[in-house]
Amino acid sequence: ITYLIHVFTGDKSGAGTDANVFITIYGQYEDSGEHQLTTSKTNINKFERKQEDIFEVKAPTLGKLTKIKIRHDNTG
Repeated sequence: ITYLIHVFTGDKSGAGTDANVFITIYGQYEDSGEHQLTTSKTNINKFERKQEDIFEVKAPTLGKLTKIKIRHDNTG
């Protein structure tokens, strides 16, 4: 199944990042495993200040979603 991930970056000074960003989606059956958010469907430069980025994450059917974990690697 393909999950659409919408990321809204804040409007404060310094809100954007050039770091690598990762997501794990948790559901009632299992989790997606960690996925890097690499290609925004809406912007060439992802995670810029005051911007919405949309990503596709392919994963097994997770059931009812229970939580997500987002992290970055501090590279940017």
